[in-house]
Amino acid sequence: MREFTEAVKPHLETARDELAPMLEPEGALGKMPAFGVLDNAPSARSSYNEFHQTMWTNTQKLIEALEGLSDAVTASADDSDESEALTTSDVNNQDG
Repeated sequence: MREFTEAVKPHLETARDELAPMLEPEGALGKMPAFGVLDNAPSARSSYNEFHQTMWTNTQKLIEALEGLSDAVTASADDSDESEALTTSDVNNQDG
């Protein structure tokens, strides 16, 4: 279980520390491109805004999911370690 958590950690860090900041208003992907004044510019702006909002929402959901998954697996591993320690202690007490 701990190996799984260690495998998830770099993906969580990438999403939280690299991808999310790029999508924030001051980030590289947080600024709308200049679509100009052509007839399709309003449609392009609308499409971009929708795309950006979807990416932002999905990135936040991904971060929350990875954090929750990592926390749950870590808690489960901790509980397993505790249970194993108690079982070992009980067996040792019965033998003694």
